[in-house]
Amino acid sequence: MLLNIFSLTTFAQEHPYPELNILYAKPDYEKLIEKAEKLSLKYPEEPLPLIYFSMGLNAMADKGSVDTKYAGAWKESVNKAAAAIKLDKKQGKGQLNDSKYQNYIFELEKQNYQYFIDELGTWYENLGMSKAQLDKDTKLRDKMYGELSKASGYAGTFTKLAPQLTFYNKYLEGAMKFYANDKTTATAKWKEANDQIIAVKKENVVIDKANADATKKNPSAKVKPRKVLPDTIVGFNDWTDIEKKMFVHCGLLSANALNKAAKPVDKDKILNLIKDLITGDAELVKFYEEEGVNIGLFPPKKEEK
Repeated sequence: MLLNIFSLTTFAQEHPYPELNILYAKPDYEKLIEKAEKLSLKYPEEPLPLIYFSMGLNAMADKGSVDTKYAGAWKESVNKAAAAIKLDKKQGKGQLNDSKYQNYIFELEKQNYQYFIDELGTWYENLGMSKAQLDKDTKLRDKMYGELSKASGYAGTFTKLAPQLTFYNKYLEGAMKFYANDKTTATAKWKEANDQIIAVKKENVVIDKANADATKKNPSAKVKPRKVLPDTIVGFNDWTDIEKKMFVHCGLLSANALNKAAKPVDKDKILNLIKDLITGDAELVKFYEEEGVNIGLFPPKKEEK
């Protein structure tokens, strides 16, 4: 026991915010929230007080606290974690690279993904119903459309933890609006996504010209790097399993809506990208194929005789 106390004390002394670490280990989540909030205000450029603030809020949400001041604890825990991730990336110090923080962020992503799936429940159950049928059952229709809206919200929340999915979430937002029979907003969202690609392409043309002019005058001149297109996936293999699954799921939902909206080029663009990325990953390939059948994008596989 003395050895454990000594180890905890030694680690606490090495930790930049030992009191936060001790309060989390006890656990005393309410005091952790209070202390982390104060430190996050005192050191607004530091990611660690924010991640502990998030961890405390998430723990209180998980306990199902009836205290009204923790009513929005889960959502706020994601916001604080997202702010910590953003700061950590900005500083480039990798303070959140510790496995404790990485495991926590991964758990947040899993929670978020499950909420996303749960909200899609009724929609999946009634995929075969036409608009005319749903208009007759307005109670069911409103429930389905409400769930689609919430699911889209959880997808948006997920991108706070995994910013690399932000661009593709625009396609998903369009898909959700399309499924909810708001085709005008759906088209606007898809256009917004495509406009982002066009804008970056135009910027790259300007960059290429500037680089060509510079090297023409001086062959050893330092050139400006081209911008990465928003529909280009970088470092996919380093993503967490949930990030990969969320991307595939959102991509399939988007492709299905684009298919129904008679936009085959955009549909194929998304599907081809997904297939290229998941090649060799048996689990993701299986999920891709099964989910594609579930939503009606792919025909059911014929049973082997």
